[in-house]
Amino acid sequence: MRAGYIFYSSVFFIAISISFFSCSGNSVKGQSESVYLEVVKNTNNIVMKENKVLILPFEYVSEDTSSRKQANAVVIRTIMFNSFYSLFSLIPSVDVPDKQELTNIILQNPEETAANYDADFIIHGNYSFSGKGSNPEAVVELIVWNKISKNEVTNIFKVPTDMNIFEGIDEMTAYIVKSILKENNELALLKFGDFSIPPEDYGLYINDRLVANPSNSDFSMNLKILSKTKYHVLMKRVSDDAEVMDLTVMLDAGETTNLSFTTNTKLITDFRERGRSTDKIYYDCDSRSSITTNFHFFRDSETGEELAEFNVSVAVHVYGWAYAGIKLSPKQADWTGYDALSIWVAGNLTGKWFNILNTDAGDERFIYVVQDSWEGWKKINIPFNKLRRRGDNQPRDAILNGVLDSPIRTLEFYSVSHRIDGRLGSYDLSFGKIELYR
Repeated sequence: MRAGYIFYSSVFFIAISISFFSCSGNSVKGQSESVYLEVVKNTNNIVMKENKVLILPFEYVSEDTSSRKQANAVVIRTIMFNSFYSLFSLIPSVDVPDKQELTNIILQNPEETAANYDADFIIHGNYSFSGKGSNPEAVVELIVWNKISKNEVTNIFKVPTDMNIFEGIDEMTAYIVKSILKENNELALLKFGDFSIPPEDYGLYINDRLVANPSNSDFSMNLKILSKTKYHVLMKRVSDDAEVMDLTVMLDAGETTNLSFTTNTKLITDFRERGRSTDKIYYDCDSRSSITTNFHFFRDSETGEELAEFNVSVAVHVYGWAYAGIKLSPKQADWTGYDALSIWVAGNLTGKWFNILNTDAGDERFIYVVQDSWEGWKKINIPFNKLRRRGDNQPRDAILNGVLDSPIRTLEFYSVSHRIDGRLGSYDLSFGKIELYR
């Protein structure tokens, strides 16, 4: 299911003059003319064959062994490798192995290495520093090997080591694209930001490759991509594999697209009103067990906002039971269009278990089992497809269709013990804001 709001806007950025960038001449091993592999596409312009490319970390070559130069060398090496990898690994017509596999390759003979990995191209090289001062130039020897000519083509680039290095990397990238794909595609920029999502894990995929795991609203990322090339952007919630973003992006040269995502939410309760009027809160237990409920009010130390918590203290004996529940109003009971529930719970790290139980429109009961395995407040996210239909104690006239049907009648915190010690189902927990989301 694709849900939430996806915001998509485009602007153009002005190309920056790369006057600092220079090419000090070409050094070609073998033949001077590059050889390309054909990008095979069908009539719908879909790539049918990928070129296998190995992009290797560049080697630092210098007699200067000072700690400062060595530290800078590691930074430059990482920036270049990550920049090349993040761009080329997402191009539909290029197949790049995983980053960890690439970093483990030791290149001695390019032809043998290419045969071992069935590679069409190998991108590698070395670099050193030139000049004195805090911002020396990086002299980069960029080498492209291809399997048709079995030769290497080498170009020397001089790039500053300050923030302008990224524009120098863009120039090297353009050279590699032309060397591999025989295309003069310029770059575009894909920006992710302004995400509003609950604190749980998502997987962000571009052209079927996982590029990030957004887990909160602070997520942001910028990706350089090829212009005039289709990129499939897909984001899935890890807990239930639900697709929450699914779109295709193709940008012109110099274009920037901003992608943001907002999760739709609906407040069930934050207990502030229920703490003042408890007629819709109910609780019960068997004759050998006990249960008490309380409401606590307090103010957020940073915002000054009034908050409330619903405390439930349960002592359940052997084969006993106890629960506290919320009878939902018609507005709160309509869960149509949502696919997950979130509940703030203050745990005590007891290791004990409790159930969150829902009764739907047909009196069918569903449970979600939670272990008190943390201390302090935590947001529990419960996708509906993770709810389990209760196997026992279903009402005789319940409509048992295995589907959580709206309107939902009740939401309960349920404890039961089937263990000899009689304490595994006991707990003292506080519950906070409860929301639906999709």
